[in-house]
Amino acid sequence: MEHKFKQYISDKQLFNNKHAILVAVSGGIDSIVLLHLLHLTKIKRLGILHCNFQLRGKESDNDESFVLSLSKKYNLPFFVTRFHTKSFARLQNLSIQEAARVLRYRWFESIRKENNYDLIAVGHNKNDIAETFLFNLLRGTGTDGLTGIKPLSGKIVRPLLFASREEIKYFAREAQLLFREDSSNRSEKYARNFIRHRILPSLQKVNIQAIDHIVAAAKKIDDTNQIALETIRNFANKIVIHHHDKISVSVKLLLKQKQPIPFLYFILKDFGFNPKELPKILEALNYPGRQFHSSSHSLFTGRDFFYIYPKQNLVTKKSFRIETLKPEITEPINLAFSIIENTDNFVIKKNNRFASFDYDKIIFPLIIRKWKNGDSFYPLGMKKKKKLSDFFIDEKIPIPEKEAMWLLETDGAICWLIGKRIDDRFKVTPTTKRILQIEMTE
Repeated sequence: MEHKFKQYISDKQLFNNKHAILVAVSGGIDSIVLLHLLHLTKIKRLGILHCNFQLRGKESDNDESFVLSLSKKYNLPFFVTRFHTKSFARLQNLSIQEAARVLRYRWFESIRKENNYDLIAVGHNKNDIAETFLFNLLRGTGTDGLTGIKPLSGKIVRPLLFASREEIKYFAREAQLLFREDSSNRSEKYARNFIRHRILPSLQKVNIQAIDHIVAAAKKIDDTNQIALETIRNFANKIVIHHHDKISVSVKLLLKQKQPIPFLYFILKDFGFNPKELPKILEALNYPGRQFHSSSHSLFTGRDFFYIYPKQNLVTKKSFRIETLKPEITEPINLAFSIIENTDNFVIKKNNRFASFDYDKIIFPLIIRKWKNGDSFYPLGMKKKKKLSDFFIDEKIPIPEKEAMWLLETDGAICWLIGKRIDDRFKVTPTTKRILQIEMTE
C-alpha cells in the first residue's frame, strides 16, 4: 500500500516531500490511513485539520478528542474548529451535507493561507468516485458530473483515489490503526449512504469489478469531455464579445451549430442561469426582446446578438444636477469636463466616449437622467427631431443597454445621449469660440 501510494503521487505529480500539507482528519478510516501514509512518506511539514460539525452530540466531541490524541502521537500541529452546522444550513437554505461541505472547505483554505501550507489532503478513495458518479447520474447531471473526482483540484489533493475501500480496510487492519466509526454513515436516509450500502453492493453481485468499471467509465468521459471542452471554448471565443462586465453573443453563429446547447451552456455557466432553462433560452434567441434572469445576471435577446448584463447595471436611479462646471463628477457615472479654445488645431475626437459642444449654447444647471417615453433629440448630422425610441431601434441598441444609458440635458433639451450621439443643435461649428469637451472616464 505504501509503495502504491507513493507511486500514485508520483504518477499524478501531486506533490513531493518538500511540500507543506494539511491533512483533513475526521477520525474515520480513510483519513486515518491517509494521515499514516503521509507520515510514512516523510512530508517536510504536516498539520492536522479537524471540523466538529456538532451534529452528533457527544460522539462529535469524542471524534475531536480522538483526533487531538493523534496529533500528539504524530507530534503534528492541530487545527480544530466547531460549526453551528444546522443553523448555517437553515440560514443558507442548504442541506446539512452541503452546508458541512461549504463550511469545511472555506475553513480549510483560511487555515492553509494563514499558516503557509501548500496543499490540503483529503481522504477520498476509489469507491467515492463510483458513488459520486451514481449519485450525479441519478440527479440528472450533465457530463461534467460524470467525470469522477479529480486527484488535484486547486489546493485540494486526493492521494488515496487509487485505493478501494476494501484495500484501505485491509491496510488499516495490518498496520493496527485505530479509527472511529461515524454513526451517520450507517443511515440510509442519505442518498450517498443508500448508494454505498445498497446500490454498489448489488452492482458488484452482477459484476465483481463494478467499481473499477465505473471509475474507468468516469475517466473515459473526462477524457472526452476535455476534448469537447477545448472545441467549445475555442468556438465561444469567436462568438462572444466582452465589454467590461457584460458580454454580447452572436445569435447567428451560435444557431449554426448542429448542437448549440453545449455551447450555450458553456457561455452561460458562470452567470447563474438554470441549465433546465437552456432549451427555452435557445428558442427565444429567434425572437428579439425576450428576457431571462438569474440571481446575478439578466439575458436579453436582440436581432443579431443576445446580451448578458450584471443586474446592478440595470438599476434605474434618479436624475442628477450639475449646478456649475466642475473638473469631474463620479455620480451617477464618471465624466471629466474641460473648456478648450476653438482653434484651427482643434480636432473633434471620433471616440464615443468624448463629446464636444459649443460651450456658449450650454446652460447650467445640467441634468443627467435616464431616458423616458416621449424623449426626442436631433441626432448629430440630422436636421429633424427623432424620438429616442426610434433612434434605439435604428441603431439596434439592445434593451439592457437602453436601460443602463444616461442622458445629458441642458435647459430642458437633450444635448448628449451619453456614449452614443450628441444633439446636432449643440455641435461645434466654425463660429464656436469655446468648446466644452466631456469625456466618459473609467
